[in-house]
Amino acid sequence: MVEKKEELIKFNFHNTLKRMYLTPKEFFKAEKETSYQSLLRMFVLFYITYLVVVQIALIFYGEFNIINAFVAIVTGTILSVLIAFIFPGIMYLLLILLGSNKGFFNIYKAGIYTLVLWTFYSLVLFFVSLVLPFDSQGLQISLMGIQDSGEIFGIFVSFLKANPVSLISLIISLIVHIHLAVFGIKALSYFQQVSIGKASFVVILSGLILFIAQIMLVTYYVSQTGIPPV
Repeated sequence: MVEKKEELIKFNFHNTLKRMYLTPKEFFKAEKETSYQSLLRMFVLFYITYLVVVQIALIFYGEFNIINAFVAIVTGTILSVLIAFIFPGIMYLLLILLGSNKGFFNIYKAGIYTLVLWTFYSLVLFFVSLVLPFDSQGLQISLMGIQDSGEIFGIFVSFLKANPVSLISLIISLIVHIHLAVFGIKALSYFQQVSIGKASFVVILSGLILFIAQIMLVTYYVSQTGIPPV
């Protein structure tokens, strides 16, 4: 009976997210997880929840397609398992190059909790995009025909001034990514006992590598299937 209660606690996403978001230091100190399986299961289940919520939301916006939804959920589930090891793996390799090798599990733990928060923020940004969409097409049109690269920043600023909804959407996205990076840095620094400077370099570079890889993968996926990503 005790074991069942403990399992239920591990799936208590609401309390976990609340502690991660509001009191990260206390969350890190109280975290005593020692199992790869439990951490992986928590992240994958949370990511599947995110995928399902997105598809339910698309029903109300008239963009739901049952085949696309099935493919998105299955593909997303597989990718979540891969990302759960790729992201911590990149951080692990970077730390080795920086001369810090204190084992993989604590890096994995920091990576998983960062990915959990990333999943939560992905859901937040999804709903923001529905309510306050960033006009990426309008921006592309504004930037068309530019011959001097020095004009890009000025045109971008002018575009934001003329599109307050896009400006608000961009500000929210920046705040989200900054907080996510700060959380990841603190998590890696605490669990792996490395300096904030070293943790900052590793988390930010790992995130950029993963982001570039994700763009390449999504581009290939859409070109091959014609199905838009979640």
